[in-house]
Amino acid sequence: MIDDYLSLNDLIVPGKGDILELAGQSGSGKSQFLLQIMVHSLHIQLNHTKALCFVSDAASMSTLKLNQWSKELKNDSISNRILVKVVYTVNEILEIIKSKSFEKFIQRNQIKVLVIDNVASLFQEENGIGVGNRIDLVNELKYLSRRYALMVVVVNQMITAVQNYQRNLSHQSVQKPALGKTWNSMMNSRIVFSKHVVSDSESRRFLTLQKSNHVFAPKHQLEFIITDSGISSPTPSS
Repeated sequence: MIDDYLSLNDLIVPGKGDILELAGQSGSGKSQFLLQIMVHSLHIQLNHTKALCFVSDAASMSTLKLNQWSKELKNDSISNRILVKVVYTVNEILEIIKSKSFEKFIQRNQIKVLVIDNVASLFQEENGIGVGNRIDLVNELKYLSRRYALMVVVVNQMITAVQNYQRNLSHQSVQKPALGKTWNSMMNSRIVFSKHVVSDSESRRFLTLQKSNHVFAPKHQLEFIITDSGISSPTPSS
């Protein structure tokens, strides 16, 4: 379904210093998408390669889903090839990834996928003043991508911003990725996820390729559903 809309092989080019950002509100499907592309990326690579996930909440990496999708791909080893490290602040993750021992860890474990979920939570204690740390983090991730041919993916949340605000005049609220303009400009590719509530019992999910350095970004929405087998196209109404 996803490859009908965009080619992930073109969107995420390991070794080019690229970062793919998955941005969306809670429950929009971005974590499911992340898990799915990790599983499929490892499936097509050699069995000794691994993925490393920095998470702010260990529960975000669903072992049940990983095991299920591994069985569907007839590759039960995949769930054992995804390593999870819990981090809480940007300074903590910077200390880890800037160390020489971390580069040796990447080589020793043959890491090919590097993930941060949720990147915005790492900056919560900075109260909006951590632009330097944001630049530092992106530069380190791009260096690691180039040096070790990594696929780097970060998961970000959406915030509500007021657009064209003028006193005593109407203005519009819009959703945009967190962490500000500097961070947003440094992302090479971005897929935005949204969830629209239709009724108390029904909601619809969409993804949009908003930005890409490598493929044309049409910016139209693609609807998807989440099933036990992952993300797929909605079943056409009969």
